[in-house]
Amino acid sequence: MKFQLKTQDIILTLAYTAIYFLIIAVSAMLTVFLIPGYSFIFIPILIALLAGSVYYLLALKVPKFGGITLMASVIGVFYLISGRYPLAILLSILFGLLADWIAQKGNYRDSKLLFISYLVFTFSNIGPVLPIFVFQSSYTDHIEGTGQSVSQVQRVFSSINFTSALIVLLALVIAGIIGAWIGRTLINKHFVQDEASGK
Repeated sequence: MKFQLKTQDIILTLAYTAIYFLIIAVSAMLTVFLIPGYSFIFIPILIALLAGSVYYLLALKVPKFGGITLMASVIGVFYLISGRYPLAILLSILFGLLADWIAQKGNYRDSKLLFISYLVFTFSNIGPVLPIFVFQSSYTDHIEGTGQSVSQVQRVFSSINFTSALIVLLALVIAGIIGAWIGRTLINKHFVQDEASGK
């Protein structure tokens, strides 16, 4: 696997990443409003639901290995510098690379592989919330070390168990499936047809 991005590809990828960041921000605000107190657990789910069109557009406009990875890496760096658990950047890069590799196998045009690729990519956003389910003690220490209040996190811990983890995981997969379908439908309708007609 060799990164194949040129300067124009990088600029396009960063532009789509900026749109993706807007979706992250909107998802965070909506979940805070709809599910106060437990919102950050569900942010990756809403992102997966809303970001499919951006992902498919990136695959259409930058069909080269490295674009998806770059987007995931920038998001991971954002999580790191915003005080999220350090594991977040590693998971972002890992799932970004895997999603990129899967999409490349179909030259970023195979609908089934792009579908699977997007499902994998949705897991690049679980880094900030995964420790709540797996590393509660070290996550609490991390929150305290950044000077943030741990009271809200501790309230969330009280409702965290194996069942709730499965529910969140299942919801993420379902949201990814719906998000991929929405993204593919919108891109095929508004971009692929335009390119085919020469517009």
